[in-house]
Amino acid sequence: MFLGQVLASLKKTTKIFYAAEICQFGIKKIISASKVGSLQEEWEPGAIVLLRDCIDMVHRDITLDDLGSDVADMTFPFDSNLCEIIKKSAEKAKINLGTDAVYVLSVNGSRLETPSEINLLRNMYSGKLVVGMIVPTEAQLAKTLGIEYAALSIVTNYAAGMRGEINKSI
Repeated sequence: MFLGQVLASLKKTTKIFYAAEICQFGIKKIISASKVGSLQEEWEPGAIVLLRDCIDMVHRDITLDDLGSDVADMTFPFDSNLCEIIKKSAEKAKINLGTDAVYVLSVNGSRLETPSEINLLRNMYSGKLVVGMIVPTEAQLAKTLGIEYAALSIVTNYAAGMRGEINKSI
């Protein structure tokens, strides 16, 4: 067996196991928490943002065709009812919550984006962007499994090149 076949087999087994674990526990709703880099001056480290949409530039293969699952419709990756509950709860608790954030997954692996990658994102999209490593993958899995999903992110740093310094706060 070739190494590529072994790795493909491991990935398939892992994603099916992960999905099976979620289903086994009867999870119906997920509110995810993640850390992100901000492309917005007003969202400085420590800010909490509620995600409205996501852009997956990596396109990890998490399809669950083996389980007979349909293709995930990502028109609305985050559940509007859960998002409203989060907004109202934050308002009631007097928590300043950034809204309308678009989460971008632009690199595959445990590394931060380069300043040029961040500049590219800023030139491609005029909305309120944050960058991270996992949310679109989670959103797709939740959609595939029929789980209501919302995501909050805490800003841990400005994205690369925003401040002309090395990110140390992650």
